[in-house]
Amino acid sequence: MLNFKRYLPNRFLWWPARFLPRWVVGQILRRLKSVDGFHLYQGYGKGNLPHKNTLDFFFAVGVPSDKVKTILDVGAHNGGMTLGFHLCYPNSAVFAFEPNPASYEECISRLKAHPMSASALERKQIEVLNYGLFSVDRSAELFVTRYSDSSSLIPVSQRRRDIYGELVEVEHPVTVSLQTLDAFSTERRLESIDILKIDVEGSFKEVLVGGSQITLKMTNTVILEIDWVINPLTSRNWIDAVSLLHDNGLHLTAIATDIGNKWRGFSIGDMFDILSGKQPSPMSTWTADCVFRRLD
Repeated sequence: MLNFKRYLPNRFLWWPARFLPRWVVGQILRRLKSVDGFHLYQGYGKGNLPHKNTLDFFFAVGVPSDKVKTILDVGAHNGGMTLGFHLCYPNSAVFAFEPNPASYEECISRLKAHPMSASALERKQIEVLNYGLFSVDRSAELFVTRYSDSSSLIPVSQRRRDIYGELVEVEHPVTVSLQTLDAFSTERRLESIDILKIDVEGSFKEVLVGGSQITLKMTNTVILEIDWVINPLTSRNWIDAVSLLHDNGLHLTAIATDIGNKWRGFSIGDMFDILSGKQPSPMSTWTADCVFRRLD
């Protein structure tokens, strides 16, 4: 049964990050810093605020920052979100996974350039791991695209080229190592995960399958990017991924998308349409950031 006492405040906290001016969000953060349990660092990015997406997720998670002890950033790319997570949750351990060697080096450089994350990196409070996560332990080809954030384990389809153009043209493939989420959790003897963020350009179902026996059962929040270009609506991948999360006690609490370079939150009707297999109207988006939380 849905716990409205916990659900509604989280929904309320999510809206400011989406629709209020950034300076207003800054005021909210400053107020939150005065509340016991919130330790938010301001001093990064435009207007001295963390990365916008990081703030969106911070509000969507909706818990005091000192309650977050372990974060997994799967698909860290150049470290923007990894740094943002550390600034929002400075007492947590952050594990960042990036299989692309070039992006891995960019991520390390970015974290070393900021005094707070540089110190955390030295103390191994932040660890950047040069491998990816998948449904089985294996090696595979990563198709590195011109816009490196779009690099994927899945070959670039003609449909994807038609939508994104030269940004997804493959510059070169690179062989990368992959491991399961459950193997990592077991190896590190993790007892709980507060935030699991997955942005892997289409391979999200495989990441979740690799964590379905152990890791998902001890995860409190999953931040998942669903892509309907690499995994079209006619495929079952994204439906199976949502079902897998639901079966492990994680329920959809927030969803947003990028329409014409402007972020907007989906309505309850939009959410119902998506879960019913329909694309939101107007049909001008191809990805959505979804937040799943353990509510009981």
